[in-house]
Amino acid sequence: MKSQDCYTAKEAFTFPLFCLVCLAFNIYWGCSDVWPVGAIVGTSFFGIFTLVYVFKYSRFGRDYLRIDANGITSKEWSKTATLKWSEIAKCTVCYIQSYGSGSLFYRVLDIILLSEAKRSKSISIRLSGKYCRNKSVITAIKQFGGSDIYDSQTSQSNNKYVARIFFAVIIGIIIIFAYSIIQANHSKGIIPNKETSLLKMALNTENNQPEDFSQFIEKFHSDTIFQEQRLAKSLVLFDSKINVQVPHGGDKYDVYYSWEDKDIITMLHRIDIDRLKPRCHTKIMHISDTVICENISDPDNNRLYFLEFSKQENKWLLTQLLVN
Repeated sequence: MKSQDCYTAKEAFTFPLFCLVCLAFNIYWGCSDVWPVGAIVGTSFFGIFTLVYVFKYSRFGRDYLRIDANGITSKEWSKTATLKWSEIAKCTVCYIQSYGSGSLFYRVLDIILLSEAKRSKSISIRLSGKYCRNKSVITAIKQFGGSDIYDSQTSQSNNKYVARIFFAVIIGIIIIFAYSIIQANHSKGIIPNKETSLLKMALNTENNQPEDFSQFIEKFHSDTIFQEQRLAKSLVLFDSKINVQVPHGGDKYDVYYSWEDKDIITMLHRIDIDRLKPRCHTKIMHISDTVICENISDPDNNRLYFLEFSKQENKWLLTQLLVN
C-alpha cells in the first residue's frame, strides 16, 4: 500500500487460507468416512498450521514491511527492526534460490549496511508472502532513500543467475518428459505382441474352464440379457395350460410346440419373480455332470416350473422348460 508518507506491504493470507481450506476438507472427509488414516493425518497436519497462524494473528498481528522517510521497518512475529537510511549502503530486490521450502525461488529485499553501523553487515527481508511487487518496492526505495541506494546492477546479476537455474530446471523437465514419451512409444512397438498373446492365453484358459453352476443360475435369474444368451437353439417347451391344435391322432399337448420368443421371455420373467416369493420352493437336482434341473413350485398360483440345463462347450444352457 503506497501513500505520500510511506509504502507498506502487509503479509498475505494466501497460505493460511490454503491451510484452513485443507483442514475443512480433511474434517469433512473424516466425518463422512469414519475417520480413515489419511483424514486423521491431514487434519492433524493442517490443524497445527492453522492454530499457529491463529495464535500469531491474535497475539502479534500480521507481518509487514514499511518504507518511509526515516528508513525501512520490518516486522516478523514479535520482532520489529528499523533501519535508518543513514545506516544503509545499498539495497537489492531480487530472487534467490530456496532451500527446504515449498517453492523453488523466493523474493527478498537484501540490505547492505555501512561499515559504521553497529549491526550485521547485511539483512534480508523476505518479500514472498506479502502483498507487494518488486517494482513497487524498488520505487519506494528510490523515492524515500534516493536513487543511489538501490543497487540495480547487483539485483540484475542475481536475477540472471536465478533465471539460468530456472531455465536449466525447465530444460531438464522437458528432457525427462520427452524421454518418457519416447520410451512409452518404444514399449508400445515391442511389448504389445507379448501382451496380446498373454491376454489370449488368459482368455482361452478362462473359456476352457467349466462354468460354475451356482454362479450361472444366480445370474440367469437376475440378468435378462444373459438369460436370452443362454437359451439353447433346440429348446424344448411345454405348458399344460396351452391347448395346441395338432394333426389328427396326436396328443392335444405337443411337447415340441414352438412358442414365440416374446412368450419365452415373458414366461422366464414370471419364473424369476415367482421364485422370490416367500412360499415358493426351489430344488436343484444334479442329474449328471452335464445335466442339472431346477424344480420351482409356487403354491399361491398352483404352478410348477421345471427347468433343465445342459452343459455345452463348458457353458450352461437352458434346454427344457416345462410348466404345469
